[in-house]
Formats: sequence, C-alpha cells, structure tokens
Amino acid sequence: MAYERHSRKGTRSQIKMGETIAILFIFFFIMAFGFVFYTRIQTSSIQDDIHQQFILRSIEVAQMALAMPELACSQAEVEEFDCFDVIKLEYIHSLTDQTTNPAAHLFYFDMFYYGRIYVDEIYPDPDNQWVIYEHGLPDAAAGVTSRIPVVLRDVRGAKPQQRFGVLTIESYE
Repeated sequence: MAYERHSRKGTRSQIKMGETIAILFIFFFIMAFGFVFYTRIQTSSIQDDIHQQFILRSIEVAQMALAMPELACSQAEVEEFDCFDVIKLEYIHSLTDQTTNPAAHLFYFDMFYYGRIYVDEIYPDPDNQWVIYEHGLPDAAAGVTSRIPVVLRDVRGAKPQQRFGVLTIESYE
C-alpha cells in the first residue's frame, strides 16, 4: 500500500513536469513566431525609410541641377528662373565628363551622385539633346526620373531665340 501511494506521487509529478514542459514549449514557440513577425515588419519599415530618403535626395539633385549657375541665363547680370543658355549647355558636358576632366567630374559627383542629367529641346527642334552630367552604375536602372520644363535661350545671331525644353534628371538607386 505504501508503495502504491509513492508510485502515484511519482506519476503525478511526471504529469506535472510534462505539462510544464509543454507550456514552456508553447511559450517559446509563440515568442519565436512573434520575433520573426517583428523582424519582418522592421525590415519592411527600414526599406521604406531608405526609399523615402532616396526620393528626397533625388528631389534635392533636381533642385541643384535646375539652379546651376553654370547654365543659367543672365541678362544685365540678373539670373532668370528656369532658363538655360544654349551656348553654356553645349560646353557643360566637356566640363563634367569623367574622361576629359576628372577633377571637375568629382566635384559634380559630390552634388549629383549616380545619375544622368540632360536637356531635351521640345520646340522648335525636338532632335536636340544636351547631356549635362552622366555617371551610371554598372547594373542599375533609373530609380527616380524627374522632368522639369525649362526655357532655352540662344543668343547667337542677330535676334536671341527662346526655345522650350525639358530638364530630365535620372537618379540611380
């Protein structure tokens, strides 16, 4: 009889121990599931923040490209807003080109990073295009493209011509 009572206590304690282990197993399983869920949400949030920073940076590059004093039209030493001088446009690529002028290219790389900036003439000659800056990544596609309408002034000839163009800024991610 004493042996039976002792045996029942051992069985009861083994059952209690099994219940405790099962509860701990379920607890750690729920903790692991919660951790995986939390890290996935955090990763997604971080990627969204990185993309948002990239978009803000590309807007900053567009503003800097539009306000380049190297290209601005000026009349009586007053710069005009959203106006590029065609003569300056024809010269700027030789200044920013990596092969012909590496020091100047490095200066512009600090402002524009990886990307391509060019002006397309829309009216009267839609075949004209001037590349302002170009520094691409080997396997990158354009991440954000911004297009801004600009006035192109050509002062060559007897009467200065006003043309219409589009400044395109392609920023690479």
